[in-house]
This record gives sequence, C-alpha cells and structure tokens, in this order.
Amino acid sequence: MRNAGALLAATLLLGCPSLDGFAGGDKAEAGVSGGGFLSLADAARVCSKVVTCPELDYAIGFSLLLPMEPTTFSTCVDVLAGPLPPGRSGKAEQTESLTCVAKATNCAAAAACLPYEFPLPGDPRCELGTGGADAGADGGGGSSNPSRCSGDGKSVLHCGYDMIVHCGHGHFGESSCVVDSNDVPRCVAATTCTVNAPMCSSTTSMWCDAVDKFTYETNCGYWGAGCGADQATGSYFCLVNGAIPECSTDGVQCVSGRVRACYGGYFGDIDCPVMGSTCNPYPMPHCSPPSAACKQTDSDLNVCQGSQLALCVGGKRQTLDCASIGLSCAEGPSGGYCG
Repeated sequence: MRNAGALLAATLLLGCPSLDGFAGGDKAEAGVSGGGFLSLADAARVCSKVVTCPELDYAIGFSLLLPMEPTTFSTCVDVLAGPLPPGRSGKAEQTESLTCVAKATNCAAAAACLPYEFPLPGDPRCELGTGGADAGADGGGGSSNPSRCSGDGKSVLHCGYDMIVHCGHGHFGESSCVVDSNDVPRCVAATTCTVNAPMCSSTTSMWCDAVDKFTYETNCGYWGAGCGADQATGSYFCLVNGAIPECSTDGVQCVSGRVRACYGGYFGDIDCPVMGSTCNPYPMPHCSPPSAACKQTDSDLNVCQGSQLALCVGGKRQTLDCASIGLSCAEGPSGGYCG
C-alpha cells in the first residue's frame, strides 16, 4: 500500500480546498442509467494495459476512485464491464476517461487520459526539473521546490512524490499550471476570482484562493460523485451520501454492502444492495448478484484456451476471444490475460 496521507498532502498543495472548509458527498444521483462503464471488448483493452503498463492500475484507482487492485484479469473486466446502479453519479465522466485508456495505443497515451499519473522513478520529465534543458522555462525548474509546471503549462510535475497532475484533464476543468505567490505550481482554472464563495455548477465544485485570487475547479463526476452542500457544515464540494468521502488507507473493501475504493484520502463507492447484489470480498471486493452463475474464485477462469479466455462478469460467464481485439491470450502472474 502507498502512503495515502503523503499523496493527499501533495494533492492539497496542487489546489484542492482545505478539508476543514469543504465537505464532500453525493447529491441526488444524476449519472447515465444502466449498464457498465465499458463494453466487454473495451474493458478487456483497458485491463490489458493494466497488466502491462506499470502503475496504470493505481493511476486509474487514484484518478477515478474505482477498485483497481492488481488481482486477476476477470476481476478487472468485471469492474469495468459489470452492471452499475441505475443513475450512478459520474458515470459519463468516468466512462470518458476509461474509453480514452481503451483507445490508447501505448502506456504513455493511456496515462495521459487520467488526471493523475504515477511515473516510474527517474522519469525524464522530472529529471529535467533539476536543471535540465527546460529549467527556467517551466515555472519552477531549477528552484528548491520539487514541483514545477511542465514546459507546455498543461501539467504539474510533482516530482517529490513521483506524481504528475494533468491540469488539462476535465477533472480540473481543463485548467493550466500556474505558479502561486509561494512558488507552488497549481492547476488553476482562472487567474482571477470568478466566484465569491464556494459553489457548485452541475457536478463541478468551484472555489477561490483568498491570497492569489485564483479560481479552482474539481469536476466531482470523475470521482463518481455529485457536487452539493455538505449536510453537516453546509460547505460545497464533492459529495458521497451527503458527506465528505474521506478515508485514510489506500485499498478496496466492503463497507455496508458497498464496494469502497480508497485512494489518496478520498473514496468512491459502488452500491451493491441497490442492484440486489452483495459485496463479495474475494479475491477483490466486487458486487455479486444472488443468482450468480460464476464466482471470481472459480478455478476455470483466467485460463487460456488458445486465444479464448473464460471470465466472470456481473455474475455471468463470458468467453472472450483475445484475437477479436487484436491480442493473444498470455499467461501472467495472476493467470491468463489478453496481451
């Protein structure tokens, strides 16, 4: 497990509101109704990259607050193609990012589809920030601050945490990287205050920096959340069941029948009971319908039969031909996968 507290601290430095001033939770469900995030084929394309691209599973989990523990190929496909509660908040936004990952032709392109990326140590984008070719042209290169703006101003290179924040992503309202008066680079929607007090615009939370007068935006839909006033404090931010979705330890667990994914200090839920399902913790928490024809622990899943691979999606057996998406069935550390 990663140090969620350290990553949350890094996130707060990059423009999120202070937790004692804003609360989160989910307003009335307003997402797209029915079905899963992706088709079986696109889910398989994403999960193939999850297996082969280092840190992509964590980036998806951290960015979209979805359960992306490194287990089997079938459990990954089930998360992305399995049924969701009707009217789930943020389904459209989360599907947008996941579809981008599915269409990506390489690991770098897949990582760029998400608001948060976790490059491997020694990534050249961070190495340049310590006096390399673009030092002095990136809003912080060469300074003592380990965080800096990328040369194109579209990302924050938070090198001290091996994290890259893509400001241009819709999660941040397609912001730009701007260095504040304390030499801290942030994802800034506008360099003037366009709101007088924290507020919501559809699923987007907006607030103003009292010192620099910068405007910040967070589209809560990418967390599977709505935006509204916290039931306890009246503050406006991302809401899950009317309260801030705050958690302390990275991981996925069953909580009150829901699949709860905690990453970087916030959590997202998938409500199993509302679909008539239960949260099954093995091998990773997932929604399991009462009449399930298969279980994720079945021994015949994730076994290659030529290019064919048996999966369990939404409690139903599925046979996926990896060749149909231009891949072959290969053996990995957690069984067969399309790769």
